[in-house]
Amino acid sequence: MKNIAITLLLLTASSALSWGQDLKNYVVNTNQLNVRKGPGKDFEIIESLGKGDPVTLLHKEPNGWWEVQTSTGTGYVYASMLTKDPWEGWEPHPQITGGTSECENIVPQFDYNMDNYLKVIVQGTSDAVVKLIKTNGNVEQCIRIVYVKAGETYEIKHIPEGLYYVKIAYGNDYRKKIVDNQCVVKFLSNAIYKKDSKLLDYRLIEQPSEYRDGRVVRSWSIPSFDLILTVRTVSGKTTNIGNESISEKEFNE
Repeated sequence: MKNIAITLLLLTASSALSWGQDLKNYVVNTNQLNVRKGPGKDFEIIESLGKGDPVTLLHKEPNGWWEVQTSTGTGYVYASMLTKDPWEGWEPHPQITGGTSECENIVPQFDYNMDNYLKVIVQGTSDAVVKLIKTNGNVEQCIRIVYVKAGETYEIKHIPEGLYYVKIAYGNDYRKKIVDNQCVVKFLSNAIYKKDSKLLDYRLIEQPSEYRDGRVVRSWSIPSFDLILTVRTVSGKTTNIGNESISEKEFNE
């Protein structure tokens, strides 16, 4: 067994919306936003929100104050403190360790005669999606995709003989959305993408021949690997160390 270590430090309200608008989702764009009982600073503060907190627009007042729905109730905030939610339409898509999203358009490949594995150990604070890519010259094919939650371990088993490398997406808040009639999945928080170009050689290794009962007996060993992934997010920022950074597009190719 060989070890590979990869380390990264890393609506309940019934109010109608004014002027014929549909309900819209926004996020807070300032470090602290007071939610008030009425549309103005003279009204009582009933709640405080932080940067990135989501709200739903219910009603626009002409003085620049909006009535919004928060996670705990309704109130008024000044409109300039809100930004349109860039992730509107992305729905939560929780996965279990070892799962593969139904959005992933691959046919997984197995060789049940190969008692091997790639053990994926995810440490730190971010979940991971691991793609196992079979490579043969200029021909590459993704044969398995697995989700592994932070702090958990999963073995990708019965890998067909050949040479492989991995692509890894790290992050939190896994979601899905239909884009151009296709189901798309991604991490919305702390997302980073990596490619580990070191080849994992899952070809059988011939062992020294043995003589048994007057005849030559040949045997082979079956390689397996451990992949140790560590991602830590400090003060909302993830710092990358090692491995080749790739774009989200490259990860999905």
